[in-house]
Amino acid sequence: MAKRKLPKTVIRKRMVKSVFWVGVAYLFLGVSVLMFRPDSGAIAEAEVVEPVHNPATEVGVQTFATNFAHHYFSWGRDDKAFEDRKKRLQSYLASHVDPQAGLDLKNMKSKSSMLKTQVWKVEDAGENKSKVTLRTQYVVTANGKKETKLNYMVVPVASDGQNFAVYDIPYFVQEPKAADLTQTDDLNRSNVLHNAGTKAEIEDFMDSFFKVYTSGKQEEITYFTKDVAVEGLSGILTYKGIRSIAIYTNLEAEGIYQVEATVTYGDSKGTTLYHYPYYVEVKNENGRWFVVQFKQN
Repeated sequence: MAKRKLPKTVIRKRMVKSVFWVGVAYLFLGVSVLMFRPDSGAIAEAEVVEPVHNPATEVGVQTFATNFAHHYFSWGRDDKAFEDRKKRLQSYLASHVDPQAGLDLKNMKSKSSMLKTQVWKVEDAGENKSKVTLRTQYVVTANGKKETKLNYMVVPVASDGQNFAVYDIPYFVQEPKAADLTQTDDLNRSNVLHNAGTKAEIEDFMDSFFKVYTSGKQEEITYFTKDVAVEGLSGILTYKGIRSIAIYTNLEAEGIYQVEATVTYGDSKGTTLYHYPYYVEVKNENGRWFVVQFKQN
C-alpha cells in the first residue's frame, strides 16, 4: 500500500514548529546556565588592607628614647668622662653612628647633667623607623656658672622587631607652637534673663544644687535632677560658692533656662582653690526646679 504524502503546507507548518521549539529549548538552556554558574561579573569583595605594622612606633620606643636622652645629656670634661659617655651610648647607637652621637667632646668646655625628659610625640618615619621628639631639660655648667636649658630634640629610632637603635644623629628643633583652638558653640549669649524674680530663684537653686553636688549622696543629687545622670564630687572637693553666673532665655518657650556658671572649690584642707566652668540647663515643673542638662566645660 503506497504511503500517503502530506501536503506541503502541513510539512511547512511542522518545520516552523520544530524550529520554534528548538529555539525555546536553546534559550531556556542559556538562561539556566547564567542563573546557576558563578557570575564572573559580580562585584568582588572589598579587599581588606591591613595597616602596616611599624615596630619602631611601639610603646617601648618611648622608654628607649628617654633613657638614651639621659646618657646623651650627661657628660664631663676629661678623657675618662668622654670614654664613659661613649660606653654608655654604645648600647643605644647603631654601629654606623658617631659613638658620641654628634657631640664634639674634645673641644667641650662644659659638663652637663640631665634633669628631666618627656616624650612629646612619636612619628612614623617609614619602614621600621620612627622619630621621637623629646622635651629635654638639663643643666650645663661652664666657667663656674650653671645654666638650665630646655630644648626639644628629635631622636631617629629604628627597630628590628625586638630591639631599638638610634640610626642617625639626634637633632634639636624649635619648640612646637601652641594649638590654636577657638572655642565655638551655638549658645546665643545676647538673650540674657532680665526677670529679677526668676533669676533669683535659679541662682538660689544652683547654689543648693552645687552644695549637694559636692557633698551629698547620689540619691540627694538625683533629687535635684531629671532625665540626666550627674555624678557628684563628694569626698574630692569642698564647695566654696558660685564665682560667676549667667542665665539665658533661648529655650524659655520650652520652659528651660541655660546657665553658665563658674564654681569655686577647695581641696580637703581648703588651702587650694579651683575654678570650674559648667553649662547647665534648668527647668521648673510644678514649682520645683530641676537640672535637665549638665556639662562641665
